[in-house]
Amino acid sequence: MEQTNHDDVSSAEVARAYSGSLGASSFQFTPLWESVDYVCSIILSWYDFPDFKGGEALQQLVRAYTIVCRLVSSPCAGCPPLARPSVEGDIVTAAEVTQSLVVYSRICDMIRKRLDTVVGMRFRDAAEQPPPRLLEDYIVEWKRFITSVNMLKFVFSYLHGPWQKYGVPPGLMQSTEVIALNKWSEMLMNTNFQEALTNQIFELVAMDRHHHPNMERAQILREVGHALGVVSDARSNWYVTLVEERYLRQLTDFCKLKTEEMKLGDVEHYIEEALTIFRDETERAIRLLAQSSIQPVVQRIAEVLINDELSFLDEFISSEIVKNRVTQLRQLYSLLSQSQVGLRHLRDEFKKCVIEKGRREINEACERAKNSNTGVYQVALEKVISVYRDFQLPMKAFGDKGDFEKELIDGLHNVLTACSYLDPQNMLGREVARFAHNELISRKLGVRCEEDEGNMNNIVILFRVLPTKNLFVETYPMYLCSRLLSTEYVVENERLLIQEITQTGECTRDFMNKCATMLNDVGEVSERLSEQFREKAGLTDLNFHPTVLNSYFWPNFLPEPEMAIPGYLQMKLLEFGKFFQDVCPRRHISYVNRLSQGVLRFNLSDASPVQGLDICVGVRHLPVAELFNCCAEWELQELIQSVGNDNSNSCLSAINDFAKHGILDIHEEGGVTLKSHLREVLPGCRVSIGRTPDIRNRKIVLHETKLDRETKVDGAGSSDFSPERYDVNTTTEQMVALSTQATLIRAFKSEGTASFSQLFERVENESPAHLKPSIQQMKVALEFLISREFVRRNEDGTDTFSYVT
Repeated sequence: MEQTNHDDVSSAEVARAYSGSLGASSFQFTPLWESVDYVCSIILSWYDFPDFKGGEALQQLVRAYTIVCRLVSSPCAGCPPLARPSVEGDIVTAAEVTQSLVVYSRICDMIRKRLDTVVGMRFRDAAEQPPPRLLEDYIVEWKRFITSVNMLKFVFSYLHGPWQKYGVPPGLMQSTEVIALNKWSEMLMNTNFQEALTNQIFELVAMDRHHHPNMERAQILREVGHALGVVSDARSNWYVTLVEERYLRQLTDFCKLKTEEMKLGDVEHYIEEALTIFRDETERAIRLLAQSSIQPVVQRIAEVLINDELSFLDEFISSEIVKNRVTQLRQLYSLLSQSQVGLRHLRDEFKKCVIEKGRREINEACERAKNSNTGVYQVALEKVISVYRDFQLPMKAFGDKGDFEKELIDGLHNVLTACSYLDPQNMLGREVARFAHNELISRKLGVRCEEDEGNMNNIVILFRVLPTKNLFVETYPMYLCSRLLSTEYVVENERLLIQEITQTGECTRDFMNKCATMLNDVGEVSERLSEQFREKAGLTDLNFHPTVLNSYFWPNFLPEPEMAIPGYLQMKLLEFGKFFQDVCPRRHISYVNRLSQGVLRFNLSDASPVQGLDICVGVRHLPVAELFNCCAEWELQELIQSVGNDNSNSCLSAINDFAKHGILDIHEEGGVTLKSHLREVLPGCRVSIGRTPDIRNRKIVLHETKLDRETKVDGAGSSDFSPERYDVNTTTEQMVALSTQATLIRAFKSEGTASFSQLFERVENESPAHLKPSIQQMKVALEFLISREFVRRNEDGTDTFSYVT
C-alpha cells in the first residue's frame, strides 16, 4: 500500500488526473491506465492484502474512479488503437469514445486473465483432491470474485458516460458485472472442469441417498447450486445444465428401478412405497437443491410412479371407490394428487363410478315403480339422492373442500339425461319443483331448515343435477305461490332455500328477484299495510287480513265466475281500497276473489266431544254460511235466490263442500238425506245444518287456491290475446316486457284510446333498439295491462283500447 501511494505521488500526470480541476484539457493515457490497472489488480486479489480495507481501500477506489472518469471523458494523448478498428469507424470518431472502448476491452482482458491464471489453476489443483475439496474451493473463489466485481463496478461506473454525451446507440458495451459473469461462464465451459465439478456434486448426492443426511454436505451443495444459478449459459444457467438436469435423469432411473420392485406386491403396497419415495425425495430436494428444482423433482417422480402406471392402478381405484374404504382412498388421493394427470384420471374414474352405479340403481328403481304403477319420478328422485349420499364418504376422503362435487353432479346429470324412464326436457324440472313443494309443506311449522338440513340439501342436490333447469325456474314460483297463499310455509325456510339455490349460480337473477318479492309481499309488505289499516279503521268485529301482491311477480290468476260477496266483507274491501290509494297513490289495486280465504267457527252442542270446528272457506262459501247464521234450514231454491248469485253452480259447489264434511245436510223431497253431490237445483230439496259433522279433525279445509297456469301464446291476429301473461325467464326478456308496458302506459295517458296498430307503431318508435318488442311480446304486454285493469278493450267493434282512469 505504501508503494501505491508513492507511485501515485511521483506521477505528476496521475496526481493531476485525480486532483486537478475539471477544466484540465488533456492527459497521457498510459500513466493513467497503469494506475487504474494497479488498483484493479489489488481489487482482484483483495484477500491477499490485509491493509486493503476501511478508509484506505475507499480512498484508492475513489482515486481509481476519478482517473477512469478522466480516461473516458477527456482527450488523452497516446491512446492505443482498438483491436478492431472497424468498430471505431462504425460509430463516432471522438477521442473520448475511442478511449472508452479501449478501457472496456482492457477490463475484459483483465478479468479473463485473472480467471485463467489464478482461479482456473486453483480449480485444476482442487479437482485432483477427494470431494468436496473442489466444491469448497469453488464457493470460496466465487465469493471472492463477487466481492471484487462489486468494487470494480464502482471504479468503472462512469464508463458509459461518453455514450450518453455523444448519443451513441446503447448495447455496444456491457456493464462491469455482466462482463465478469460472462467471463466466469466461459471458464465453466471447460469440459474437464464441468466433469470434475459434477462428479463431486453427485458423489455428495449419492452419499446423502445411501447414508444418513449430513447438514454440512447439504450446505455445500446448496451454496454451489446458488453460485451456479447466478451464471447464465446458452440455454438457462449453469445450475440447470450441470446439476438439475443430471439430477432429474438419475432420479428417473432410480424411480423406474423402484417401480419394478414395488409392482411385485399388491397395489396397496405400491401406493405406500410410492408415497414414501415422494416424501424422501422431496425432502432431499429441499435439503440439497435450489428452491426452483423442487417442483421439477416432484413432477419427474409423478411421471414415473403415477402417469406411467395408471393402468396398474385403474382396477384398484374403481373398487375402492365403490367399497368406500376411506383409509385406502385417502392414501390413493395423496398419491394421485401429486400429478395433474393422476388427479384428472382419479376424477374421471370417480365420475365413471357415479354413472355406473347411478344408471344401474335408478333404472332398476324406475322399472319396479313402473311395474307397480307407482310414481316413477318420485322414486327416481329419491334414488338420485340416495346415490349422491352413497358417494359422499369417498368424496370426503378426497378432501374436505368438495373438490369432487362437480364430478358427482356431472355423473348424476349424465344418468338423468340418459334414463329412458324420464323426460329431462319436458317433465323432470317440474317434478323436482313438486318434490321441493312436498318437502316444504311436510315440514312442521316452526321447524327451521337448520334443524332439518338434510331435506333442504336434498332439494338443492336435485336442482343441481337437473340437465335443464328452465322448467324448474318456471314451475317453482307456482308452487311457492300455492304455499304462500296458504298457511303451509315458514318464511325462514323458504328464504333459505331460495338463497341456497341462487348460490349455486345456475339460476337467473330474475328467479331470485321473483321469489324474494313474493316472500316480501306476503310477509313484510302485507303485514305492515294490514297493521296500518287496522290501526286506522279500528277493526274489532272482524279479523280482516288483506294480502297485497305485486302483480308482475305473481302468477296471473284466471278470474272466478261472478260470485256474491257478503256486505260486511264488501265494505271492508272498499275501505281498504281507499286506504291503499292514500298510502300508495301511484299504485293500482284490484281484488282477486279466487285467492281470498277465511276461517269460520262452527260451534257444536255441549254433548259433542269437541266444542267447535275451524272451517277454512273461500269467498263463495261466505254467503251460504251467513244465511245459515240466520236460519238453520233452507229450501234449496230459496237459498240460492237469497245468496243473490246469478251463477247457481258456484252456490251448489259451496253447499256440496259443506255437505261433504257433514256441516250441512241435503234432504230430497220426502226427507230422505241425499248422499251424492248436488248437480242441479232439485225441486222440493232442502238444506239444513248437519247433525253429524266430521269431528275427526279440528280443522276442515274447504277452499284451496288452484293455480291454473297453462301459458297460451300463439300467432293469432292482433285482436286475439293470450289469457295468461307470458313467463319472462331471462333478464333480457324481462327488460323488454317492462319497457313495453311502460311505453304503453305513456301512450294511453297521452292518447286515451288507440288501436293495436297505433300502439305498436308508437312503442316501436319510442323503444331503444335493444328493447324493441315483437308483435307477440306487444300482445303479451297489452294483455298484462288488461288483466290488471289498467286498460280495457272497447266493445264497440272498433278494435281499440282505452285507459282506465
